[in-house]
Amino acid sequence: MRDERGVVRKEQPRLQSTKWLPDRCVCRGIRMSGRITLTEHARSEASRRGIEEATVLEVARRPEQRIGVKARRELRQSRVLDRVSGKLHLVRVAVDRDPDGDTVVTVYRTSKLRKYWREQ
Repeated sequence: MRDERGVVRKEQPRLQSTKWLPDRCVCRGIRMSGRITLTEHARSEASRRGIEEATVLEVARRPEQRIGVKARRELRQSRVLDRVSGKLHLVRVAVDRDPDGDTVVTVYRTSKLRKYWREQ
């Protein structure tokens, strides 16, 4: 797939179901629950912005990048191909981390990949 400048871009795979993920995992030596819950605000914002709940959960579980914001909050983001427009978007999910599970606070998508994507 070529972008607007003619550069060949690797097409991102579609987000798939995560039913196979374990309920519990060990992360940095701390046993944490694999449960992810969405606040009502996150659900309403995802719906309003046309982002499927499955996509939100996939990005929250397996993000391409994690960015620490506060002590217990992080932004998790992944590049997602929009099925309707065929454009590549960045879906960003704000997550509060807790030993009992993660809570999605809000979610949004942006087309400004250059601004928010961090090369490592």
